[in-house]
Amino acid sequence: MHLVGGHLSIGCPRRAMGGRRARAIFPVFLLLLMSFVPIVSADATITLSSNTMAQEADTDNPAEYTITVRNTGSDDVTVSLSTVQGEGCQGFTSNIEQISGTISSGSSESTTLTVTVGQGADGDCETTVQGTAQVAPPAAPGAPGQDEITVTTTAGSGGGVYGVSLSTPQPTKEYSSSDGEEVEWTVTVENTGQQAESVSLSMDDDGSCDSDDLSATVEPETVNLQSSGDTEDVTVTVDLPNGASTSADSHCFILRAVVTQDQQNPSGGAEDNLSLTLNVPERKECIASLSPASLSVDPGEVATTTFTVTNDGNTQWSVSTDTSGANQDWVSFSGASSGLISEGESRSFQLEVFPDDSIESGSSTLITVKGMDGTSLKCDATLSVQVGQSHAANLQISTGFVSNVDPGTSAINSVSITNEGNGQDTFVLGGSVQYVGQSGAPNGWSVSFASSSLSLNSRHATSGSSQSVEVQVSVPSDARADQDVEVTISASSSLASSLGTLSVQTFRISVAQIHELTVSTSVGNGEIMTQTGSAGQIVRFPFNIMNDGNIQDNFLFEACDDGVKNDCISPSWNTRFVDIQGNQISQMLIDPGQTATLELQVTVDSGAFEFEEEEFRAQVYIQGNTNKVDSASFKVRVSNYDYSASIAFADPGDDPDSLDIALAPRMAYSFDVLVSNSGNSSFEDEGMLSFSGMEGLVEVVFTRNGTEVDGPFVMKSPSSEPMVFTVTLSLLPAAEDGDYGTLNLNAASMNDAANPNTIQVLLSIATVYDIDVRVLTESTQEVNIGSSVQYEINVTNIGNARAEYTVNLSDGLRGWTLTHDMEDSFFLNPGESQTVLVKASPPIGIVGEDRLPFVVRVEPVNSPLDGVPLDLVAIGVEPTWEIN
Repeated sequence: MHLVGGHLSIGCPRRAMGGRRARAIFPVFLLLLMSFVPIVSADATITLSSNTMAQEADTDNPAEYTITVRNTGSDDVTVSLSTVQGEGCQGFTSNIEQISGTISSGSSESTTLTVTVGQGADGDCETTVQGTAQVAPPAAPGAPGQDEITVTTTAGSGGGVYGVSLSTPQPTKEYSSSDGEEVEWTVTVENTGQQAESVSLSMDDDGSCDSDDLSATVEPETVNLQSSGDTEDVTVTVDLPNGASTSADSHCFILRAVVTQDQQNPSGGAEDNLSLTLNVPERKECIASLSPASLSVDPGEVATTTFTVTNDGNTQWSVSTDTSGANQDWVSFSGASSGLISEGESRSFQLEVFPDDSIESGSSTLITVKGMDGTSLKCDATLSVQVGQSHAANLQISTGFVSNVDPGTSAINSVSITNEGNGQDTFVLGGSVQYVGQSGAPNGWSVSFASSSLSLNSRHATSGSSQSVEVQVSVPSDARADQDVEVTISASSSLASSLGTLSVQTFRISVAQIHELTVSTSVGNGEIMTQTGSAGQIVRFPFNIMNDGNIQDNFLFEACDDGVKNDCISPSWNTRFVDIQGNQISQMLIDPGQTATLELQVTVDSGAFEFEEEEFRAQVYIQGNTNKVDSASFKVRVSNYDYSASIAFADPGDDPDSLDIALAPRMAYSFDVLVSNSGNSSFEDEGMLSFSGMEGLVEVVFTRNGTEVDGPFVMKSPSSEPMVFTVTLSLLPAAEDGDYGTLNLNAASMNDAANPNTIQVLLSIATVYDIDVRVLTESTQEVNIGSSVQYEINVTNIGNARAEYTVNLSDGLRGWTLTHDMEDSFFLNPGESQTVLVKASPPIGIVGEDRLPFVVRVEPVNSPLDGVPLDLVAIGVEPTWEIN
């Protein structure tokens, strides 16, 4: 007879007890494993555990078990408990107290299972506690959670000699970080036998209770209890080396108490076991860092940094990221923004920072980057962003249209420039002018500013961020009134010239109308053009009307008697005006700056007598502006003679009336012409030379005996020798390769200037690189070994422009050496020549003779295709020796 757990037991083999305990603990182990299965839905999940898995009871002392229900789900639950007894439990009854209220997520509640032994009960009875959990409102209902645990109660006879019982008010504890690295239980050891006894205490490492590598100790390990009912407290200590970083889990420890005096009992000694559970709750913590933690970024640019989160908690959890701060919208995550991190591991997230210019250049802003568990902040790091400078400007024109600006003056406007960047900047103003609706810049216009460089404060400054500047547009004196111009004002930053123009504004300018004219003839100012004509003949007086205004005008003309100076009295002879096509006209439209040529034709009165003279005036005025008047005076002298002048080339070609000339750009060329009095009178006459065609491309100058002739000159009688004049043609800068045209050279008698005689120059502008290359020596020469032979070559520029030339030789084969005396290129003017010496030297060791054909090529540098090759031959021979 012996006591087990404070109850009398007779003939209860220890071996059988051990087997029952093993069978009872194995389901607990399975249930503990199931408790670690992760919850993936809102279903209810629970685990059941007991402070002990087996007890002995008798009719006087029922067995009591502390059953703990732990909520392992994510929502609060309610639990109902029930018991089921196994086979062989006749005489045993069980009762389980219900748990009222709800059990929150991660928490646990305990209740008592009582197994009573009645008369006739014998052996072991397995009692299974079954728990069913439901998700508590307001959470959405899910599938119910279930778990069960089985304990074994052995029927004893009661009142043993030795017995021991272990108890503690809180067999299950929740770890708190304030516990540090140790958790303690105070366990009461009670003598439930009838004699004094010594109790040995130890921590059982039975695998049915998993401590997950945590170790526990009991102090003291032996207690002495003198009489029945005596108690003594011992301390069970669990070491947690990692403290709060201990992995979240439920850790189980078994304290075993054995009565040492009863160990020789063949029926098994008195002993008891107590299961202690330490629940380490999940702690989701982290450490955050940024690399780099500070950035300097220009507005509109992108910089990157790495946000690293290290799991400093005791469980694996999913971290999400977030940002905060006045400028948090500058930050975005280029990849994932959340992820799972294991204990002690890290996860990095890539951030892109894209700042705007909403703060002052050079200033910094702080942005907090957070590591979150759902909506809970777990860790953060601060990113400092220093913003660079943006460059932007806004131009505003005071008026969009400045009208009626007089030519030769200036149009005045005003432009306001505002710095729209985030830092102090220096802006450079520029201006350009072009005709409205046309491309290209008109000549003579220019734009200037009172100040073309302005330093302005940032747009964030309270003042000094804008300024107005006067714009002055110079209008040339020949500006046309019928062509408005558009002025473009631009602003750029001298600190960021690569950005180009930052802002552009335009305004329009119209020019005031100017109405002016000039009437001229081929004679000098103040002189009267005089021509002869016989009775009934039409005498033609050519004259020019120049529109000196800046707008197209309609010019009206009328013939007047020049004898009456202050009024326009119609002449007594018939007159009319005709254009160059011979059409009779009374008015003509002329564009500004243009000249129109027309004739006043006078019909000599049939009754006019020899040498009678009549004066006429061609009077021209502008329609709508009759006060703008000019005129030319003419005189008709009645004569029965014909007056004319002839002109011819002094050195004519196949066609005596034309000459073909090709001139290079900017080139001048001179030739002689012969001018003769070709009238039928025997008197001297006045002649005049003129030209027409290719205006703006060529300048024509007439000279006689070195003196320029630009007006009338005396021609001797028709029987006299022709007069020699030199004509010099000079190409103007506008003449380019490819231009061509016809130049008319005219000679006329001043008495009949309307009927000149003409010769033509067919002029083309083209650079000719022709050269003449001749060999002055024999083209094939022999040379002895050890000597050299020399070829003399003459190069002549037969083109029309100064040119640069190079001399090129073919390769010297088989050891021959070919050289020339022109180390560099050389220049030749048209007609100039240059002698080039080419030397050929044979190699040593020729047997017999060696014939070397080679090529000398002279090329213009600017036109290699115009090069000329010469084929030469050098024959190397062995020298002959005469033996005397």
